[in-house]
Amino acid sequence: MERSISSLKEFNKQILYGELGGFFGVQIAAIVGRSFTTNSNLISWYVLIGSFIGGTLFFLTAKINQEKKENRFSGKQLIKELSYFTPVAGTLQLLVYLPILKISTYFFLKENFFVSFAAFFSQIFAFLAFLFLLNIYREILRKKKGLEI
Repeated sequence: MERSISSLKEFNKQILYGELGGFFGVQIAAIVGRSFTTNSNLISWYVLIGSFIGGTLFFLTAKINQEKKENRFSGKQLIKELSYFTPVAGTLQLLVYLPILKISTYFFLKENFFVSFAAFFSQIFAFLAFLFLLNIYREILRKKKGLEI
């Protein structure tokens, strides 16, 4: 039970670091996009790309650093864990996270909110839905496969 709670905290911390990277990516992409165009549709696409790149880089960095800190880093184990999570996380990102991010950013921009505000609050909505669903999947893996990720 102790390992389960500890791994749950670490898992969520890594996801949160990934989201922090996504936050930076979103903000940078929104500002860069706004400097090229005022088209809300194009800016919301820039936001999606920034979120994906920033989130991926920060998540992997946090995961690898944590495992090295605990002297349990294994490239083979990392690949195994990613093979379980990447398809589901990618699917959740495509079907839940990115649509919420895109639609809500577009909506906020159409309502004349500042671009940074629109990107920030859209990302919060998308992240909460994504985190909730990813934790459900993590729990299913723990119970069905015995994986403590």
